[in-house]
Amino acid sequence: MRNRKKYIWLAAVIFLIVGVGLAGAVFIKKHERREEDHQGRLILSEVKGHDRGQKPNFHESSRRQPAVNEDYKNNCGGCHMTYPPNLLPASSWNKILTRLGDHFGESLSLDDRTMEEIEKYLRENAADRSGSKIGGKIRRSLGGEPPVRITEVPYIQKKHREISSEVFKRKSVGSFSNCLACHKTADQGDFDDDRAAIPR
Repeated sequence: MRNRKKYIWLAAVIFLIVGVGLAGAVFIKKHERREEDHQGRLILSEVKGHDRGQKPNFHESSRRQPAVNEDYKNNCGGCHMTYPPNLLPASSWNKILTRLGDHFGESLSLDDRTMEEIEKYLRENAADRSGSKIGGKIRRSLGGEPPVRITEVPYIQKKHREISSEVFKRKSVGSFSNCLACHKTADQGDFDDDRAAIPR
């Protein structure tokens, strides 16, 4: 009888500990989500001049942010996919644009007006300025020197960690930087895992 009571008390204590632990985990997750949304709203209000009282459509911007600037699309899209600006922080885009004389082995030049327009667009929509969900994740994953390649972003590397390096050498893929090989809607800023398919 005494042993039975002991087990009942022990089960009750374990149940209580597990319950408190689960409640704590749910609270932390909700708090993190709230903080992320708040951070996004602050960034949007700071960069795009949103009214403090006006709640921007953060969840809409969370889904996808395709490259829309015509100067950027026309001048950069001729050689490679026009990567959405929220895949790199503003400091990375700045580094890339100040090194056009050696742009990953190519020498490029832009007139002053075009350069200014592209620089402004990339800066205002960068990972640390856009308020998008993926931008927030990228921003939080960075540490130290800003990367100059999207493939060097820790968050993006982590998302691809289970894919063998041999996959990126396939003729159908070409390289890690060829997002469109697996993410057919990448040019629309949509990198959803459920829509990704690795070609053979």
